[in-house]
Amino acid sequence: MDKLSQEKLQRIDECRKSGDYATIWDIYDINDIDFWEVFNEIPDNEWKYNLVVDRYTHKGLHNRDKYLNAIKPFIPAEETEHINELADQEGNITIYHGGTKTENPALRVSWTIDIDIAEYFAKRCLSTRDSVIYKGYIKPKDVIAYVQYGNGWNEKEVVQLNNVTNIEVFRECKQSEYDSSIHDDK
Repeated sequence: MDKLSQEKLQRIDECRKSGDYATIWDIYDINDIDFWEVFNEIPDNEWKYNLVVDRYTHKGLHNRDKYLNAIKPFIPAEETEHINELADQEGNITIYHGGTKTENPALRVSWTIDIDIAEYFAKRCLSTRDSVIYKGYIKPKDVIAYVQYGNGWNEKEVVQLNNVTNIEVFRECKQSEYDSSIHDDK
């Protein structure tokens, strides 16, 4: 913590006393310091879960995998119930990811249950190269979070870590389909 000024350390201490861990995380991120020590002080596991999911979907997350793995045991019961409802009769959730042909989709954390959302993200890549929509399957037990509303619009996002199976190219998107208006916010 030698990167933090005395003023910031005092602010962190005030936030610890009041339980304002989100502000502490902001201070740590700005100074490129890992929040892990403070994260483990948070007494409420559901609060930990919601804090990490919110940071991931709205601000990005340094050391993402570490935090997502840490919150997996703390998924709220109603969230688990909702995730289970997304599964088909075989117990799988069909998910999609829009990205580039050169990426490894198995390493992608964010997927969606909505083909239109995946297409939106695939077409955002078209300004520089051809892109694809990947299709895969995941078991409800492997989903870390299902976020319906993130970044101001309904992404129907499935957050997971390396658990998508049977990944295939669902559809290719050619650069000739590029539409610059797709870069505008939905």
